[in-house]
Amino acid sequence: MACFKHAGLRLRYECSGKGPAALLLHGIGASAGEWDFQLPALEPDHTVIRLDLRGHGRSDLGAAFTIGDLAADAAALLAHLGVARAHVIGHSLGGAVALSFALNYPERISSLTLANTFARWRPASSVSGERALRRLWFLARGDLQALNAFIAEGMFPGPELAALRHGAIERLNANLRPDTRRVLWRTLLAVAGFDERGRLGRVAAPTLVVIAGRDSTVSPACSEELATGIPLARRLVLADAGHGLPMEIPTVFNSAWRRFAMALSEGGATHIRQSQS
Repeated sequence: MACFKHAGLRLRYECSGKGPAALLLHGIGASAGEWDFQLPALEPDHTVIRLDLRGHGRSDLGAAFTIGDLAADAAALLAHLGVARAHVIGHSLGGAVALSFALNYPERISSLTLANTFARWRPASSVSGERALRRLWFLARGDLQALNAFIAEGMFPGPELAALRHGAIERLNANLRPDTRRVLWRTLLAVAGFDERGRLGRVAAPTLVVIAGRDSTVSPACSEELATGIPLARRLVLADAGHGLPMEIPTVFNSAWRRFAMALSEGGATHIRQSQS
């Protein structure tokens, strides 16, 4: 574990591996540990940089913030490490941060990967809209362990994903802090104020958009919006995956990302389309 200071805040990060830099940005309520499933595939030939976003993990919270502020933290981390450019990979909230990073710091990004994320958040259906309201109800009550169990159930539903669900509950509960309610409210307000749909055409980085067909947290239509609006976007379509895609099927996700990165180094440019078996 290491820390640096930016905007008056002490922010935690981890570095491992060797080679070109890959910056990994996690989802709401999570931490850098969300990406443990990706380390075995990335560390052999990439320097993997994992940041605890503001208020998450062991990073300071500070005052109210925007998604752009979180992207500025990520850019400051690269500057702190002396990294000129990085592959930026974001999941859920981290994907919104990665998108903001690509728009605001185009000279710092080698490629962009957006998984289960959005330029403007919308629920996948009326059912997922009701689930979003129920998450707010748990948060308003302060019943954070029940909230974490509910989130994990939505990410990893059904008996076949029970082990992942229980693991997610343990990780989310381990991330709880005395100020977690404040962290979540401020992060949700940042998400509510985030809308980059009008600027998608300005994303200059080669982009991989990972679309999960049964995501009940972020509408797959949001991911399609990214893939359609970003000029150099390629699609990875996983019809049977859910919101916890990088953890649910890490081998598929990791292999696809490595192929994407290899195609960039070789000058490839075609869309990636794949169905989950």
